[in-house]
Amino acid sequence: MKKIRSLLLLFFVSMATSASQLDAQQISGTWFSEDGTRQYEIREQADGLTAVLIRSSRASDKPGFAIISQLHRNGRNWEGLIHSVADSSSTKVTIRYHKKNNDKLKLKLKRMLFMDISIHWYRQDPAIAEKNAENFPPPPPPNGDF
Repeated sequence: MKKIRSLLLLFFVSMATSASQLDAQQISGTWFSEDGTRQYEIREQADGLTAVLIRSSRASDKPGFAIISQLHRNGRNWEGLIHSVADSSSTKVTIRYHKKNNDKLKLKLKRMLFMDISIHWYRQDPAIAEKNAENFPPPPPPNGDF
């Protein structure tokens, strides 16, 4: 009986670990801002997932800047910190998949006491992303700083 409990516990722990890794793989990758002016890459880091600004058509943006850091799974959502490109201020962000579309993320930012701000990021087919890359300056070379 004790052996069966141990095996069941091991099974559930391995399933939870596999699901967490799968979730990280699913959210990892290239995403675009709602207006299409920014391209982000979500990647795994030692302290959780990080979203890095890869390309932008906005002159004030800094490619290579970590927009989101310390992103961890919490139930159906992801929680972390989102950083402003303009002044490097940070606030909490909650991310989840859109209810009907796994290629769309909803980012909910705590900005004011009673008003949250929601923005959307979209995953794009790699072939389409490559074609759209013509509208962006080239990405910075990877330096491992993020």
